[in-house]
Amino acid sequence: YAGRRAISFLEEQPEVDPQRIGFTGYSMGGNITSMVAIDARLKAVGPMVGGSGFIMDDFPGLAHTGRARGFQNVDLYNRTIDAQAYWPHVKCPVLFLSASDDFHAVFDNVYKSANLLPHDDWCVSQFMHYNHALGPQQWILLNRWFDRYLKGHSIDLPKTVKASLKLEKT
Repeated sequence: YAGRRAISFLEEQPEVDPQRIGFTGYSMGGNITSMVAIDARLKAVGPMVGGSGFIMDDFPGLAHTGRARGFQNVDLYNRTIDAQAYWPHVKCPVLFLSASDDFHAVFDNVYKSANLLPHDDWCVSQFMHYNHALGPQQWILLNRWFDRYLKGHSIDLPKTVKASLKLEKT
């Protein structure tokens, strides 16, 4: 609620163009970004090392590695609090910034969340071989992202690499 109230506050400030509001947050702020991103007043968002969702899931092939231990109702958490509940409702462009070895915004989960978006206007940038940190290039990318979507600058951004794996039984 505080994030959405901040948008309302900004809209009323004379120095703010209410048609050019974005939102970003780091770590838990990345989680908050995912929740606030459903607000139609936002023109772009950038969760940083947070907001990837699926934090209760085990790592593939590794039992008991998720955070679900001790939670009485994981399904309720996933449907109401986890970022995966919000991304399907986000209409604005999303820049996911994370680190490849992040304990909180797990590499695979960032892509699982991006695939929940109802549009293709998203990008992922991973700081390789780091945990819960961003590299200087990512801070520049975040600024360019907002320059593009909030200021309307014609900026070419790096494309997120698309890959697929096809397994065939031989």
